[in-house]
Amino acid sequence: LLPAIFEGLKNPDKEHAGLCCAVIESCSQTMDIQTSVDAEELVVMAEGLGTSSSWRIRNQLCRFAGVIKLRQVCNMSAAHLSRLESLIIGLLGDDVREVQDCARSAMGLIIAAADDE
Repeated sequence: LLPAIFEGLKNPDKEHAGLCCAVIESCSQTMDIQTSVDAEELVVMAEGLGTSSSWRIRNQLCRFAGVIKLRQVCNMSAAHLSRLESLIIGLLGDDVREVQDCARSAMGLIIAAADDE
């Protein structure tokens, strides 16, 4: 279901796209990853979306991946968390400035959280 919501970001109707953003943000904050299978499915989905031709999807993905990495640090393996971080790092080099800025912001939060530990 989540990939379809990300695809909704491409909808030219701004209200529809805005609702999709709100749902994605809510999911990133409330999602509860219980098993390594769940984590793997989530990371594979995120990696797939990271190569989307839509900059809006890649932009929202930065926010999503950053929040998931911070909130699921106790529930996901180090390998899964590392893959999410690698995805965000890769998006730092995106062709679209908005995506770069979002990736930079996500990495800033991750670094700040690591400093607090």
